[in-house]
Amino acid sequence: MKAVIKYSIPLALCLLLLGCANEKKEWAKARKVDSITAYEGFMNRFKKSALGDSAKVHLERLYFAQAESTQTIKVYEDFIKRYPTGPNSEKIRKILGTIPKITNLTIQSTDIEFCRIKLTLSVFHKAGTIQKESIKAVLEFGGIKWPLELKIVKTITKNENNSVLNLETWLASIYYAGKANIKVQLVEGGKILDTAGKDIVY
Repeated sequence: MKAVIKYSIPLALCLLLLGCANEKKEWAKARKVDSITAYEGFMNRFKKSALGDSAKVHLERLYFAQAESTQTIKVYEDFIKRYPTGPNSEKIRKILGTIPKITNLTIQSTDIEFCRIKLTLSVFHKAGTIQKESIKAVLEFGGIKWPLELKIVKTITKNENNSVLNLETWLASIYYAGKANIKVQLVEGGKILDTAGKDIVY
């Protein structure tokens, strides 16, 4: 029994030192790569590591940089869900307060005889007016995506940050029996900021 204890203690110590050396090696790799995947991989592998807090700090930094570069509502909202508190979360909330966002989309009517769809779009936006160029529409049916021309029939400005737009779009010579989906997008600087969709049956 003494012999077992005599040799098991040094063995356990060696394994511990080997584990620490491996952890430091993997941490050095993660720092060199400096990516979300690298830090999350390190945390998954070494769940009880003392370096876990440092990995979390780097992850927040990288997720914040990703949000700043992507500049879409979904990425901003995902960041706040992941990091609800902190200075970066407050920065993201301020940015979200300036980005146009679709708050409601309804289909008023679908006139198949004249291939026309009437929609109502409610938008939260920065002070000013929503331009036609900022609104895109796509009809999706049977695996096909078809861009649609939108016409702003009427704009009702509720206040300086909220507008309701009555829109019309035409389906040209598309004939498809069944269910389709119309997606309306808010676009700025070539980037899709927000998307809302509704199913239509015709």
